[in-house]
Amino acid sequence: MREAWKEVMAAFRIASARLRAGEMEVEFPEGTFPPGLPFIPFAETMTVEARGQPARGRATELCRESEAAASQENL
Repeated sequence: MREAWKEVMAAFRIASARLRAGEMEVEFPEGTFPPGLPFIPFAETMTVEARGQPARGRATELCRESEAAASQENL
């Protein structure tokens, strides 16, 4: 029983390392779940609609305007 558990844990560690490295099509051993991925927040000027999608409209326009201004300053 312990040997089987060690094999499952070894396969889980390998799959977790591949997932953290960016590979999204990783199969985890039966009975295990992939670890959570890190949260990446939206930019400060972005808002989120009720469905969880980036809002369109004025917030998107403001974001584009600020990006354009920042790129002009860097020239």
